[in-house]
Amino acid sequence: MTGPVKIREFRPEDLILIESQDEQDYLHTAFNTPHGIYEYGTGLLARAVLLSDGGQCAWTALHDDGRVLGTGGVVYFTSHSGEAWLHLSKDFPKYARHIIPKIKEQVDAIYLPRIQALTDVGFDRAERFIKYLGFQYEATLEKYGPDQVDQKMWKIIKETKYG
Repeated sequence: MTGPVKIREFRPEDLILIESQDEQDYLHTAFNTPHGIYEYGTGLLARAVLLSDGGQCAWTALHDDGRVLGTGGVVYFTSHSGEAWLHLSKDFPKYARHIIPKIKEQVDAIYLPRIQALTDVGFDRAERFIKYLGFQYEATLEKYGPDQVDQKMWKIIKETKYG
């Protein structure tokens, strides 16, 4: 990848180094509490930390100066489904053109028949981004997210030899 950004394997400590976007600030707050990441409502990112195992299904985008611009990955629920997650910094938009193609490559390379993702209702930038990655809207989940915010469920369904 050219430009001021590199992608490397995810490390759990990367989560507390991100200066969160305003819309994701609740994540940063959760990571810096006495109970840490486990206070995040769904526990998805907690599972990501536990299951990342050296970054097999998670990544970190770093600026050349060492700033963490974003982390993400897919948490496998079963052999046929998983949930994508992203935690992006306030600086992400400045470097998006360097990072977004790499994220798309990683999502496309994951061989799971179903990958799902959540966005907060009203977080329009996240919706545009998730659509670009190939996700399709599936449903709105009421009072599902942190602080009982409504969230939208998105999905990618890939054809397999089993249908």
